[in-house]
Amino acid sequence: MLYDEYLERTFASEPVPEREFGFYRDKAEKLIENLTFGRSRDSELEEVACAEVELIQFLFENGGSRGVVSESNDGYSVTYADGGEETRAARDIVRQWLGNTGLMYAGVEDCCYGDN
Repeated sequence: MLYDEYLERTFASEPVPEREFGFYRDKAEKLIENLTFGRSRDSELEEVACAEVELIQFLFENGGSRGVVSESNDGYSVTYADGGEETRAARDIVRQWLGNTGLMYAGVEDCCYGDN
C-alpha cells in the first residue's frame, strides 16, 4: 500500500506521518500475512486493504503502549506493559475484516479427493 492510498482510505483525525508510514505499513502487512498464512499477499480483496489501513492507524496510535504502565515515586517502582493487549487488539482488527473471507482458514483444503 502506498501512502496516498492510505490517506484516501483513512478517516483518522491524525493520520500517520509520511516519514513513519513505511514502518507501520510493514508491521501491519507482516501481521496480516502471518494471520492469513501468506494468503493476503496475492489477494485483491477490498477487505485486505481495509484491514491494513485500520491496523496501520491502530499501530501508530498505540505504538508506545509497551512503555510504562505505572510508576510509584515512594519506593520507586516501574511497571512495563507486555504488549499482550495491543497484540490481541491488532488480531481482532484483522479478524473483523478477514474472518469470513477464507484467508484466515487454518485447516487443510480438500484438494486431493474426488475424480482424477
